Amino acid sequence: MSAPTLPDSWLQQRLSGRFHRQLVLISGSETWTMAQAEQIRQQFSGRSLWVGHQPDKTGVDCAAYRHYLGREYDLLIYNAFSGIRANALMALSGTVIQNGLMLLLCPERKSWPAFTDPQWTKRFSYGFDLSSMQSRFINWLLEQADSDKQVITLTEKGGTGEMAAITCPLPRLRGPYITEDQQQAVEAVIKVATGHRNRPLILTADRGRGKSSALGIAAASLINLEKKHILITAPAIEQTEQCFIHAAKNIESAQRHPYQLTAKAGGSIRFQPVDQIIRENTGADLLMVDEAAAIPAPLLKTLAESYSRIVFSSTVHGYEGCGRGFELRFKPVLQTLRPQARYLHIDQPVRWQQGDCLENFWFKVMLMDSAKTVPAAAPINTDKLVFMQLQPDKLIKQPQLLHQLFELLINAHYQTSPDDLVRLLDAPQSRLFVLKTEDKIFAAILADEEGGDRLSHLDADIALGKRRVQGHLLAQNLSHWLNNSTLAGLRYLRIVRIAVAPDFWQQGLGSHCLAELSQYAKAHNFDIVGSSFGATGQLMRFWQKNDFVPCRLGLKQDMASGEHSIIVLQGLTEQGRHTLSAIRSEFQREFLALLPGPFQHIESELVRRVILSFPAIEAPLMSDNHKLKRFAEGYGTVDSIFVALQQLCLWWCQQSDTDDITETDTDALIRYTLQYQSQQQICDAMEINGRKAFTKLLRQLVCALIFDDKIIKLE
Repeated sequence: MSAPTLPDSWLQQRLSGRFHRQLVLISGSETWTMAQAEQIRQQFSGRSLWVGHQPDKTGVDCAAYRHYLGREYDLLIYNAFSGIRANALMALSGTVIQNGLMLLLCPERKSWPAFTDPQWTKRFSYGFDLSSMQSRFINWLLEQADSDKQVITLTEKGGTGEMAAITCPLPRLRGPYITEDQQQAVEAVIKVATGHRNRPLILTADRGRGKSSALGIAAASLINLEKKHILITAPAIEQTEQCFIHAAKNIESAQRHPYQLTAKAGGSIRFQPVDQIIRENTGADLLMVDEAAAIPAPLLKTLAESYSRIVFSSTVHGYEGCGRGFELRFKPVLQTLRPQARYLHIDQPVRWQQGDCLENFWFKVMLMDSAKTVPAAAPINTDKLVFMQLQPDKLIKQPQLLHQLFELLINAHYQTSPDDLVRLLDAPQSRLFVLKTEDKIFAAILADEEGGDRLSHLDADIALGKRRVQGHLLAQNLSHWLNNSTLAGLRYLRIVRIAVAPDFWQQGLGSHCLAELSQYAKAHNFDIVGSSFGATGQLMRFWQKNDFVPCRLGLKQDMASGEHSIIVLQGLTEQGRHTLSAIRSEFQREFLALLPGPFQHIESELVRRVILSFPAIEAPLMSDNHKLKRFAEGYGTVDSIFVALQQLCLWWCQQSDTDDITETDTDALIRYTLQYQSQQQICDAMEINGRKAFTKLLRQLVCALIFDDKIIKLE
């Protein structure tokens, strides 16, 4: 059934009444759509934001959307002629307040999927032909708009759509609260700071529910009444803006600094990045972690261990990362660490009313309303599973399959976002593989094609660092690192995401997918299959088990995760294997040389996993063994036998028969002999009671190694 015709006075009706937020799709030439948007804007008295090109000037770049989060607008205008960015559409829609409109300016509907989007060259890999591309994502968006009568459509022929009036306005509470849910959230945050220790709060909500403002209101109350010093962190500083706005409104006589408020009577709230908090162990009466779903679980665990009063707040759906993945990966860890943790979900919106049209539409388009899958009753028989390549056209024709797949990606990775949906449907370099039965997907791999003929005319410039094109991460990184143009021309299949349904973790499905993918890559003449990800010892164990070897570790830590990116590769052709051998040799030299520098603080398990991949390292010399024996018997200092200890450590890292050796022992040995951490640094980090205790620990370790015939034999 077609949408009803829109009355000419629709805008005046909206401005004089109470309506849900709605999307207005203005379709036609760019000049005409901008003129219509400008006419609408002139009738709005409130704040507006224009994203993309606007008449006679340049508007906000869609890539800068994060800078506008936490702000509020009556009117949002998004010019799709300047390029579609799914993350920006989803996130900025949350800045529109009740009674507001979001205008989406686009080409004529029939021609829009074929429109050459300026964002394509920034989002898709270099060298792929985009001239005849039809955007499946735009087709998907238009299908959802056609099925929603509350999406208003304006063309030169007229307007259609249904006005969405609010019939049951939500009563407002007294004081700073807008909803009862928000008041409960504020009270729960205050209780964390004033009640029993080690009872953290996990606060979740969809966008627009006032969770960040609740943090600010609670902070103000704690500062005014208790003079508390509060620390807040988030993946990006802009994400804490609403917290500071509401704290400033409610703190008595606050002195303002950039992302810091100090009350004259005492107490304060200030922002620090996650990595700085962990590194400096900053003191605070309460730590607030906003948008926690976008922070890796290991870092959240470190924060929970370090602070006895902590609040984790997160958006359940949205561009920041997925709350579902947050629940699956972090909540079980927290339940073990802090069994008395409290969980609170805010359901009532504060920027708009329940049943909001704009929120419902974008949730449908971006698949943020995917239903949770039914848990498995028992392990599955992998013989019944089929590994196959899945074409994006099939996903569009089978929306249920698309929902199931995207839910799987959301659950498996904390950074899955609306942009990944566009990649899934449109990116020409991407290949999608699934492990499935007839009606259920159990695992998926998203991989990108890299290198080859598309870079052959640029290989020399890439090797010299003169050119860096979009995509082709492995080909360009390795070629420039080794100054070898041949590496840019090899054909790579890079694994971007590997996801297994959470109910089927630890059943070998991920390994099964990697084995099948390697066979596919061989059959399609790829030289190398590989991946790049934030390195941890646990992840390295998985990849090494599946015959992938570490080949390069990034020199800088990721600001959000604190991890170094690592490249793992598997050679498939003769040329690929020969190249891999040369890469591994160079990586061994670089890794060992940089352990005392950029890699000084990576986890010891990761150090061991990397060294395990190197060619066999010789056991300590017999002369070293006798020195070690004397040291184990209580003679000499750790400094006097440093070289012997270092060789012992390198050799030991490649041994597997060391069940009697504790992780603490090996951690200390690796830190001291390979990462060149001082004894004082190690004692502080590992809570060892002074240098004598450190020396005793190493003596015990050496004793366990050299007096065990299975490990070192003394002749």
